[in-house]
Order: sequence, then structure tokens, then C-alpha cells
Amino acid sequence: MGEEDNETKVLSMLREDGRMKLRDIARNTHIQFNTVSRIVNTNKNIIKHTTILDFKKLGYQIRLILALSVQTKHRDAIEEYLKRSPCVNSAMRINNGYNFMCELYFKDFEESNRYLENLENRFHIFNKDEYYILDSIVEHKFMTNPNLV
Repeated sequence: MGEEDNETKVLSMLREDGRMKLRDIARNTHIQFNTVSRIVNTNKNIIKHTTILDFKKLGYQIRLILALSVQTKHRDAIEEYLKRSPCVNSAMRINNGYNFMCELYFKDFEESNRYLENLENRFHIFNKDEYYILDSIVEHKFMTNPNLV
């Protein structure tokens, strides 16, 4: 097994359980502990270690995916606005008729409606599509099975 294969397997194990002990990763992947340790401690592909929260249990019942098309002159301003908005979980620049796609969380529909009205009052938005997420089918699954990567 090559170095790249070892790295992929170790990263996959960490994707599945970021708190897994290095000895357990070594045992499960049949990679020497020193190799696992080196991969984890020197890897430039690990951006950060984080906690995945259950937002519904924290009172955020509304999850919204929002696609926006805005005037060119407002793109930088709306990008900064999205970066500073506490309800924005993620925001991306996209194509195909839209400029931005965002994932937002709100406690209720009233809060989401106020946010959207404020957004429309601040910026000239050509087009806006809203997708309220009813239920997640799969999340955080990519590269979590070391036998498939």
C-alpha cells in the first residue's frame, strides 16, 4: 500500500470519527502507528477539527438554502454581509444564473422572513430561490468509509 493510500485511509477514518484515537486508526487500517501519527500531525489537507451540532435540538428549527442573483456592483457588499451574518452556516459563489448559495439557520419562519426582507431591502436582488430543508437524508458522509476510498 502506497503513502497516498495510507493517507486516504487515515483521513477517511477521521472523517468518520474525528475523535478516534491514533492507535485505533492504526489497528483498523493495518498501518503502523508511527505512520498514522505522521500523517495526522503533518497533513496539510486537514483544515480544522470541529464539532458537528444538532441545530434543531439547539432551537434552530428552520434550515434554508438560498440562491441569490444580485447586481454586479453589489456582489462584494452582499458577500461581506453574508460573511458577517450570524445565521449563515455556509455561503458559496456559484454560477448558472446565480451568484451565491447559502445555508442559513433560524429559530422560526418569522425570523427567516425578517432576514430575507432585510436582505432584499439592502441589496438589489434580481432573483432569489428559497429551499426549506425538511429533513436530511445524508450529511457528512463523503470519504467516511476507508474501504471505499
